[in-house]
Amino acid sequence: MRIKTATAFVLGLTMYLNGLFADEKPTVAILATGGTIAGTGTSASSNAYSAGDMAINTLIASAHGVENLANLKFNQVANIPSPDMNDEVWLKLAKAAQEYLDDDSISGIVITHGTDTMEETAYFLNLVLKTNKPVIITGAMRPATALSADDPIDLYNAVAAAASEEAKGKGVLIVMDDRIFDARDCSKTNTSTLDTFQSWNSGALGYIDFGHIKFYKAPLRKHTMDTEFNIKEIKFLPKVDIVSEYEGGITDILKFVASRPDVKGIVVAGVGDGNLYNGYRQAYV
Repeated sequence: MRIKTATAFVLGLTMYLNGLFADEKPTVAILATGGTIAGTGTSASSNAYSAGDMAINTLIASAHGVENLANLKFNQVANIPSPDMNDEVWLKLAKAAQEYLDDDSISGIVITHGTDTMEETAYFLNLVLKTNKPVIITGAMRPATALSADDPIDLYNAVAAAASEEAKGKGVLIVMDDRIFDARDCSKTNTSTLDTFQSWNSGALGYIDFGHIKFYKAPLRKHTMDTEFNIKEIKFLPKVDIVSEYEGGITDILKFVASRPDVKGIVVAGVGDGNLYNGYRQAYV
């Protein structure tokens, strides 16, 4: 009788404690912008799909068990293919992200994003957000309806990273294909493979296996808290165009860009060590 009573007491205490500490999981806010991760297709074996079809709550439901990692809040900031990313959405996203990050109840944020412009968005946020909390950007190379879709595991791992102590103070991070990258050095390198995101010059910061995180290094260049930018003070982004240099480049392109009154600056993506084609130099002068 005493054994049964003791067992019942332990079971009751366990249930009480589980209920008492149920809300002590970290809280992660998920900001969705669309992209392939929210895409749907007509065939599971086809790469033809429409990006930005799924709402964020449907996407979260596909990442089974993600609710065990953190209490989740979500915000559908946009639902567009990432080639359509623009300054307006950037500012809306950054200001929404900063608002969540300023909330003491939020441990970190996840941003779901298309892969075509993910590196640009990641680096922009890395410069303008003011926080030491984890900011994780993730996406997918296959739509949600495809065979072996990568969106559930990428989202699961991203939430795990956003909820972790280890990811704090490292700036904006990209989590894709079980790897963790620094926003400054990461680029999309392949049109369709799952391992497309790489940091060729510096390598991944770490790896993540079904939510288990291993960091091996940390970014040392300025980011977030250390930069001179602050999204709260930014009302618009000045127009800066990029002209790519190539063999026999067309100087008329540079002349046209330079003649536009709304353009505040021009970046020429040169060759080698930033070398500039003489025709470009003469055209600009």
